[in-house]
Amino acid sequence: MSIKLTRELIFQKTKNDTIEYLTMLNFWGCDIGDVSIIQYMPMLETVSLSINKIKTLRFFEGLSHLSELHLRENDICDLKQVNYLINCDKLRILSLSGNPICEFSYY
Repeated sequence: MSIKLTRELIFQKTKNDTIEYLTMLNFWGCDIGDVSIIQYMPMLETVSLSINKIKTLRFFEGLSHLSELHLRENDICDLKQVNYLINCDKLRILSLSGNPICEFSYY
């Protein structure tokens, strides 16, 4: 069973209770599956969520400041999920290696 990323977890790690202004988030290897709270963090620039259980990129859709997104070794199975990042104009680094989508020949 995976964990939901919450304000409380973010506060415990960052000691910052105003998630709306965070620019960096690192929850590498924390068994996280639900990152829906990300949509309420519009200032994020760098996100490291590798080695978790994330299945969708939809919550990253409106992050216009996002420049680095590290999602190695998660559960992203559908290459169409990348379409959620189409408006992330500043995105320069996207790490998806180790996800099931990497097994497809057209990846």
